[in-house]
Amino acid sequence: MGRRILLLVGILLLTGCGSKKESPLSTDCKTSNLSLVAPTTGSALVYHIDPAYAAGLPLLSPYSKDLDTYRSEVSLADLTGKGILEGRYTSVVNGRLCGGNFYAFDPQNKFQYLSKQPEFQEAMSYHVAHSYRSYADSFGYQANVQYPARVIAHCMLQDNAFYSRSRRSSGGFFETVCLGDSASTLGASYADDSTVVVHELQHGNTLNTYSTSYDLNQFFYDEAGSINEAVSDALALIFLDEPAVPTGLDVRTFSRWALGNFFGGYDGRRGLQRCPAYDPGYPDCAHFSREPSGFSAVSNHISYSYPDGMGWPYGNNYYGPSFLKNAFLSYESQEEIHNTGIFFAGAIWDVYQSLLSLSGDRDRAKQLMFKIVLESLKLLPKPTLADISPVTFVEFGSTIVQVAPLVGASVQEIEEIKGALLARGLWEVAQAGSNWASVGPGENGTPGLSIVDDVGTLKNWISKLGYSPFSIPQSPQSGLNHRLNSGEIVVLWFDIQNNDPLTVGSLNISVTVDGPVHLLGPDINYGSVSDTEAQVSYFKVNGSNILQALNYGAGASSVPMTNTYFGSNPFFRSRWYTGIWASVDNSPGATVQFHLRIRSKNAPAQNLTIQTQIQ
Repeated sequence: MGRRILLLVGILLLTGCGSKKESPLSTDCKTSNLSLVAPTTGSALVYHIDPAYAAGLPLLSPYSKDLDTYRSEVSLADLTGKGILEGRYTSVVNGRLCGGNFYAFDPQNKFQYLSKQPEFQEAMSYHVAHSYRSYADSFGYQANVQYPARVIAHCMLQDNAFYSRSRRSSGGFFETVCLGDSASTLGASYADDSTVVVHELQHGNTLNTYSTSYDLNQFFYDEAGSINEAVSDALALIFLDEPAVPTGLDVRTFSRWALGNFFGGYDGRRGLQRCPAYDPGYPDCAHFSREPSGFSAVSNHISYSYPDGMGWPYGNNYYGPSFLKNAFLSYESQEEIHNTGIFFAGAIWDVYQSLLSLSGDRDRAKQLMFKIVLESLKLLPKPTLADISPVTFVEFGSTIVQVAPLVGASVQEIEEIKGALLARGLWEVAQAGSNWASVGPGENGTPGLSIVDDVGTLKNWISKLGYSPFSIPQSPQSGLNHRLNSGEIVVLWFDIQNNDPLTVGSLNISVTVDGPVHLLGPDINYGSVSDTEAQVSYFKVNGSNILQALNYGAGASSVPMTNTYFGSNPFFRSRWYTGIWASVDNSPGATVQFHLRIRSKNAPAQNLTIQTQIQ
């Protein structure tokens, strides 16, 4: 994978789908090497935003026989005139039928198809992508528009969509958006959901605005990656926001069609509301507070605010009466970047709504919001060896306030922006006291540590990183005891205890090691500095205030969390994403010290030392 994560930013990250047999390539496929046969304008039949929105039916089924009745005609602009969906801002090809070549063709540019024809999703993708990219370009925020984004409709049979960026030898980037066809709801496509299409294209705008040299996210799980996802969710919904909304549809819900309908019995949506869908106050969330008073195990209340609101899932996939307890004990993706950024996407929406409420001018509020977010991205710090992943939620919030007057926000608008960010915990952030951190109890008799040395688990994980499972030297019989044993490869986590009432978030941890243990290199540890130093991010460590809110008087509903990192996320080691890989020398009895330098945006830096012995 190289020193940093390959830039592949998705709407969903589902595994275990298996390989799918693709259809043979169609003989009707076209390349760009065509003569000019058509005008540079055209038309298409598409859904307005998504089928449910176009129909005004929140519970519309993807299997409905009436889907074609909800199409409407739109004009297409900036085409090349070759009768294919190739234009100034985007080119749309077919992945499953044409292997990435053009399929839809009409010499008059009349791309009007039934919804079950594969060309329909291509035409809809062009309409949405052109609308979004031309909008961003109209006020100067569309990087590298000299190269159209390549959108691949029907790119795969998998419940996924993603954006990727790679360099051209001549300069600039190849930008690709993959829009899959659902494997859960056969016949349904992610291209039918405009929020998904804009979300993926916004990744390109976000990343190219931040830097043409660096990727935004540096680790598997870090706040920069969460910000990347949150910006795509929020700006997609802001771009598509309009005055009239069908009854029963909430404009703050991201991907009501694809993520909300494609998985039978599972709600994969995300949202910008102030609480999750299993909160009884949803969707208005009148109980919302950035303080612990906005949380209650007894009342099943969660407030999406920083830092206590991070890690709580959005969808209503849990059973009562103890919804919070069951969510905490069953949701394994608390630190996953699509999830931790839910509150931040909501903060961006709140800022937009405050601007809209003040001026009443939707166009001004949209454009000002785009400018504020994208100009803020330009100013965010870039990676260094001293701080490999420097971008955080709190820093982005303060940068928004800094940027707002520079892009035309009035004094009154700036105060509204501050108020919206303050409510979400991103302005005037309360600070934990000095000496807040200590070594936590750890696991399996190793204070401050959790050590995974299980051979089956490690072989599985290292295979997913692209290495042979035989690179794990230990066998099932060689000291698999959650300790450091001579000759092993292990994955490590560090248990940090928070002794302060406030939850501490945005933990950037620099780990150095003294003793005969060597940290593996940057292809495995993305935060690697040397074989004795690496960095990693943890999302939060609970403070005593939130423990009281989620335990006091709750009885059977008490959420079993603690004020340690291991107790803040019980699934911290279900994947290797926040662990550090290390090899252990053949030195039985030797002492090993791990020195932790812990930095946070709402607590002073702390140093801890964790000591253990090689068995």
